[in-house]
Amino acid sequence: METDEKNICREFHLWELPDNLFILLNKEANNKFFNKLDSIFGTREKIGKFLGIWRQEVNKYKRQIQKDRGKYYPVYFPLKLFKKCVPILDQKFLYYLERNIAEVRVRVGLSVYNPKLPIKESEGIYRILAHIMADGNASKGKTPYYANTCRELREYFRKDLQIFG
Repeated sequence: METDEKNICREFHLWELPDNLFILLNKEANNKFFNKLDSIFGTREKIGKFLGIWRQEVNKYKRQIQKDRGKYYPVYFPLKLFKKCVPILDQKFLYYLERNIAEVRVRVGLSVYNPKLPIKESEGIYRILAHIMADGNASKGKTPYYANTCRELREYFRKDLQIFG
């Protein structure tokens, strides 16, 4: 019996996205995530050692907020560190975390709020890639950029971007 390859749709999960992204979990999911790490490792110091960061950074990521010069700023968790946790977390919990991402961003640039993850392979994804390849730029360390003088194409691009959230 042959498999109909047209009906096979690839999914791109949070942990398969590039390392240069940062995530902000919603408050409840973030608490559950760090409580799970606490139960696995016992102390924040051991969590830090596992992630390769200082204990104070672990605390900062758990609080998700940092004060600088009298102003409060959100603290985004590096996806690169999240990926280190993937092997020690069960699949059900990973899917829960993936559904409870409040924000995804690169270091500099705009955020995607309430992203729709996993990203499913679709015609829209391929159109976005075609738009970027033809009239855009997504070089490393830069904010992705799209420019086209045709208003209709810009509107199609904007509509296709809704795939992400």
